[in-house]
Amino acid sequence: MLTLTLISSLASAADFTDHTFSLGMAYDAVSLDAGDIDSDGDIDLIAGSLTGEIVWYENDAAGGFSSHVVGGVNLPRASATRIADLDSDGDMDLIVGDGYQSNLYWFENNGNQVFTPIYITNAVAWVDDIFPVDVDLDGHLDMVAVSPYNEAVIWLRNNGNQNFAFREIWSGGWQDNVHGATAADVDGDGDIDVLAAMDNGVLLLDNDGTGRFADRVISTGMTIAHHAVAVDMEGDGDLDVVAGGEGARTFVWLESDGLGSFTTHDIDYVNFPYNTWPVDIEGDGDIDIICNASRQDQIFLYENDGAQGFTQQELANTIESRALRVADISGNGMWDVVSVGQELDATWFEQDCGQDSDMDGVCDGADACVGDDRSGDVDADGFCASDLGGAVQDCNDNSDVSYPGAPEICDGLDNACDGVIPEDELDADADGQLICEGDCDDTDADIWLGAPLSCDGLDADCDGVIDEVDDADCDDPTPTETDATDTDGTGRDNGKNRAGSGGGQTGCNTSGTPSGFMWMAAGLLLVSRRERPGA
Repeated sequence: MLTLTLISSLASAADFTDHTFSLGMAYDAVSLDAGDIDSDGDIDLIAGSLTGEIVWYENDAAGGFSSHVVGGVNLPRASATRIADLDSDGDMDLIVGDGYQSNLYWFENNGNQVFTPIYITNAVAWVDDIFPVDVDLDGHLDMVAVSPYNEAVIWLRNNGNQNFAFREIWSGGWQDNVHGATAADVDGDGDIDVLAAMDNGVLLLDNDGTGRFADRVISTGMTIAHHAVAVDMEGDGDLDVVAGGEGARTFVWLESDGLGSFTTHDIDYVNFPYNTWPVDIEGDGDIDIICNASRQDQIFLYENDGAQGFTQQELANTIESRALRVADISGNGMWDVVSVGQELDATWFEQDCGQDSDMDGVCDGADACVGDDRSGDVDADGFCASDLGGAVQDCNDNSDVSYPGAPEICDGLDNACDGVIPEDELDADADGQLICEGDCDDTDADIWLGAPLSCDGLDADCDGVIDEVDDADCDDPTPTETDATDTDGTGRDNGKNRAGSGGGQTGCNTSGTPSGFMWMAAGLLLVSRRERPGA
């Protein structure tokens, strides 16, 4: 089923500016990953070469990169590189697989980007891809690796001390080469499944929750798959799959029906799409796809029209891209694209901001809050904690009803962030009740809405009626509005003798007081909380 309408250019296309920097390698780069290696808030890179060089690239937050060689091992080919906090100590470690001698290492970061190589195994022959993921959900980061030589998918289970148990979760025949793997809860049953891209298409390894995996091919008509990623393309709550490979159907998405079946839809014919990354590149709420056509020396953006119809935008046509990643390299809140390959330079494509109205370095389309996005917006009320000058802007970033210009509500807080709490939200007598909540006398802690009667000529319970009128026998030791007994022996009850009170004895006052006070409360104080519009 062809769902793609191709046009040569897009009137509303995202704009990109390309930048290059030297990889500092002697031979072609074959692997790439992106992440904040030095924990400084921007995205760094790691790349591996055809001859085993491993280099990480420090982002200077201004579009430039400085290179740092990762040493300590001698690998023939660094065919897989990943960034992950493998030991859960708060800094990013590196994982490198050798696609020639089958060695797998992780490099422990000491927090200052000094990396110590630690050998894991040589049992994954020709490591072609690694995907860090907590497969068994025990809180320790495992790895899924693929071996095209052994035609196998391997789970390397972390015991919590970075000792990894080797377990083959799938093995095929001699024509079942596996090229890549990712992991996600594809079937929505609460455990981690594995997607393997292989010579027969896309293989789903369905985890039964105990670490046992049932395998089945879910793509139709793909001769060879190189990359497969789970994503909810339609926003219907089910994970679909985007895949790229070779053969008659090279670039497809697999629509899940939520019940375990998938329908294969063609996106385009692309010559050897080695990486296919689904992401909402423009922030318009639908999933677009970035892919590299490595045999055409092209990189494409496929823009989703919201109904899974795609239009193609060419980002490059002279780059033989071997590895591709999508990340916010520029730090402006927009997705960028970075590629390495046969050239000895890396190229990254910066998505142009368009407009940055508050000049905080974050594009309007990605702005999380008004002000300096770097200061955060914990309560997600749309106002950053600080303004661009560093001054406090959101006076209470833990309350989404307090922000500059917010309407005041009856909560005792400075909702508008103007430094003033309204007078009717005060509790001067510390009786626990605000004026706006019904405290009719904020100078007396014994007077508040619902307080016990005081029988002192005042309206202690703030119902708009003097207590002696509320209660016919205010000298009773236990006067209440509902007590209809004569506890002090005066011959009078202390029931509420107003019309409709229903309490107390009628005509029990021996002094000739009328049998019932026909008083009605005039002006019962009703105070309603003011609500924020739209809340």
